Amino acid sequence: MKFKLLFFLLCFPAALYAQIQSQKGSITLKSGDNLTGSITYFYDQPNEIRFYNDQGAREVFTADQISEIKLDNGEKFVAKRYKTNSGSASLVFKVLIESSKISLYVREDNTTEYYYVSKDDVLYRLENNNVYETQGNKKYMRKDHKYIGTLSAMMYDRLDIVQQLEKTSLRENSLTKVIQEYNQGEVGYEWQGDKKAAKEPNWVFFTQYSQYGLSKSSPIEAHGYGNMAGLQYYFSKHSRHSFKASMDYSFFRFGEEKANTFGLGLRYEMAFKKAEKFSAYMLVHLMDIAYVSFNHPEEGYNENGVLPLLRFSPGIGLESKPLPRVAVYAEINNLLIIEQLPRSFSLGLKYDFGKTSWK
Repeated sequence: MKFKLLFFLLCFPAALYAQIQSQKGSITLKSGDNLTGSITYFYDQPNEIRFYNDQGAREVFTADQISEIKLDNGEKFVAKRYKTNSGSASLVFKVLIESSKISLYVREDNTTEYYYVSKDDVLYRLENNNVYETQGNKKYMRKDHKYIGTLSAMMYDRLDIVQQLEKTSLRENSLTKVIQEYNQGEVGYEWQGDKKAAKEPNWVFFTQYSQYGLSKSSPIEAHGYGNMAGLQYYFSKHSRHSFKASMDYSFFRFGEEKANTFGLGLRYEMAFKKAEKFSAYMLVHLMDIAYVSFNHPEEGYNENGVLPLLRFSPGIGLESKPLPRVAVYAEINNLLIIEQLPRSFSLGLKYDFGKTSWK
């Protein structure tokens, strides 16, 4: 159970990141207004496009309000309504090919890229579903290659291309090639894919108080506490991912035995929910390098030394931003030892000293 939980917590951060993350560009609204500034769009929050002007003022638009987004690195996004059997929703898609004949789009969802094609203002998703069949006592899985049927129906007037679709894979390069051939040069936009967006990193100061409910997987007989201060590095101003480097002091008491530690620590943090005034995040305490001093007054001995400690201890936290540059947070630590929760917790304060305030 504990190993499964640790594996999930370490792998889960890869599942959430932005499709547009703090990138410079322009938004064209359906009202006709054109805005230039910094843009962020998370695919797990599909109806929220965050825009910040050069003064840092924030606006949030829905996909229904957006006509298109153009980034300075050349990427283009459009908002389109996608219909399913259960209803419809406006979503933001990255444009790979835009044409009056067939357009090609891509959208990420749960780390998987899904491709969409549009013809005559109707949007279709290209799918390759798993189909399970039983023959005798054995169960087999095969792909249904549904996307080939979708493309064949759209390209019915080009039988020469339809006959080659069996060789087309559900990959960007392969799809781009066949749609380029169908469009015969009638292309209004095509993504070249050779430019990277510049993302400005961000530093935040933090300090916290921690109460320890355990040490070396055993409950502390009396009490334990610690203080910490350090810097948190975000990959960009709006990033969900960050590392925390800290200077730590901790005190433990086991009956009559006392322990003091002074050290340097490293933690990884990933926000799985970000809103204007709060965020919820997972964290992993990665490692420490600590000077440890033990002493027992009654037995009259002292021991000390420097120890490198690998932790890989997960936790969970909530952060609130009462002011543009100030945040307070609370964490529950050592999630792998369920029976000790919530005896091990932290309370802290953050200050963002970047060029612009938090978004």
